[in-house]
Amino acid sequence: MIVEINLGILKFDLDECSIDKLDKVLEKQIKERQRKSFKEFLEKQDKMIASKKTCCPKCKIKMRNKGKLPVKISMISGKVSVKKTRFRCLACGAERYPLDEFWNTDKGHTFEMIEKALYLATEVSYEKASTTLNKLTGAKISHGKLQKIAKQEGAIARKELEDVSSDLFGLGLDPGEIIKRTKNDCLVIAIDGGFIPDREKDYFEAKVGVIYGLKANVSKNRVALTDRVAYASLEDSFKFGQKLFCLARRHGLMSAGKVIAIGDGARWIRNLIADFFPKAIYLLDLFHLKTKINKVLNTDEDMDLREAICEVCQRGQPDKALFLLDSYKALTPEKQEEVRKLKYYIRSNRVGIANYRRSSLFGSGAVEKAVDIIVSRRFKTRGMSWLRPGAAGMLALRLLRFNGQWDSYWKKRFDGLCAT
Repeated sequence: MIVEINLGILKFDLDECSIDKLDKVLEKQIKERQRKSFKEFLEKQDKMIASKKTCCPKCKIKMRNKGKLPVKISMISGKVSVKKTRFRCLACGAERYPLDEFWNTDKGHTFEMIEKALYLATEVSYEKASTTLNKLTGAKISHGKLQKIAKQEGAIARKELEDVSSDLFGLGLDPGEIIKRTKNDCLVIAIDGGFIPDREKDYFEAKVGVIYGLKANVSKNRVALTDRVAYASLEDSFKFGQKLFCLARRHGLMSAGKVIAIGDGARWIRNLIADFFPKAIYLLDLFHLKTKINKVLNTDEDMDLREAICEVCQRGQPDKALFLLDSYKALTPEKQEEVRKLKYYIRSNRVGIANYRRSSLFGSGAVEKAVDIIVSRRFKTRGMSWLRPGAAGMLALRLLRFNGQWDSYWKKRFDGLCAT
């Protein structure tokens, strides 16, 4: 059935209308026409559905028309009140609203409105997103409802990679390569974590992995990672590692001639690399190493030893660094404990330091930037705290934007809804 919608004629008094006033009046009238047309379409749709035979899904007998029920729907230009037909089965008492079955998503809000609201919510708090959306478009959605939708949509956004991981590790189905690399290519996998304030305890950790291989000079001192892709989640390190491995496999892990895995030296990162990327060259992030050395050897008297230890580490000689530390005379038990922990850190990451001789890459700046963009800028603003389910949903949505997949994801979602 084709529904013809007439937007009508917009009238203006040219003598009274300035450019600024025209813009304001035009926006108001167009929104009024949008709401009117939207309501007209839904009422015609409901009438068409109600004219057909409606059967009870359980009893398979014809249901009785029991009148109409008023309902409010938020669209991108504001709220619209419509009436939907209600049917009831006289045998079992079940009720059915055919217009609800025509609705693609949340019954109170259009899909277009939800996408715009969530886009704002990935940048600012749910309350600010709600008020900003209403101010800019006229659409209305409570911050509590928006928070609930973000959690639900985040689960949908995660599903594609979860299915790929399940197919690979459960059924042995190769996800294939999106990016094909050569034996001359180097693939870098950088891993780090960022802490999110926990509403119930202190904090929980978001794990982040960034994969890239190609670089392009965009200015004199600036390089862009042209094929960068990231994964982030609140999963345990093993499940996170499975997803990161699938993502790396799709982005050329198996075809690249060299693979470098870089981290800050945390045990979970070392174990993840050993489990999922055993052939990768593991590198300890030099910045983290120097930070730990400087924190322990922090006086002017320590400067020569500090510089010597950093120098031998950068040359890929962790054993010499440990030998130099053995010569340090700690004057207090506290300082002695700090030195002991530094030695343990260097010994634990001996391979990651020794591998400096095998690579010109020393830093994990790509993943630290990703942690800042994906995690810190949204989850760690003043006075903010999170519950894990809500944080997991928002993390998945933030990841879509970081990877440049927001528009393609929502197009796929909308096309999928329209096909049902």
